[in-house]
Amino acid sequence: MGLLDRLNLTGSSRSRLLAKLAEITGRREMLAGRIARHSEMCSAPRLKEELAAIAAKEREQVNLLRRILSDAGIWPREAEAPAHDGSSNWERVSNDVEMLLRITIDLNKQLLDWNGEDPAIAAQLDAILEGDGLVMRRLREVAAKSDPQALN
Repeated sequence: MGLLDRLNLTGSSRSRLLAKLAEITGRREMLAGRIARHSEMCSAPRLKEELAAIAAKEREQVNLLRRILSDAGIWPREAEAPAHDGSSNWERVSNDVEMLLRITIDLNKQLLDWNGEDPAIAAQLDAILEGDGLVMRRLREVAAKSDPQALN
């Protein structure tokens, strides 16, 4: 395989990785909007504030991903919203936890692929994933506090 062939493979690999990152970023933007909306719907003042803070942190994470895409001249791909948002705080936040978990799994896979493609992007993704741990923990706490079956 000649140098030109290797360059073309690298370019297509990079394009594929960027396309997947655009899809993940779109899902992440949707999640940030959902959490903000769930904050507005929440009747418990402390949980409402916590959800608003989580939504703000999630928007920061989205902005980091957008910067990576922007440097490559790519925009996030719009994600399709789930058909059912949830009828209670617990159901809505539990759905958000599940969505963040799937996004985090996909971002972890991206990190592994970017390690071989572009270590600088991999480092940025690693920093984002560190922040995801905090967001996930906070979302789970809100879900637990919202659980109608939980013992007080």
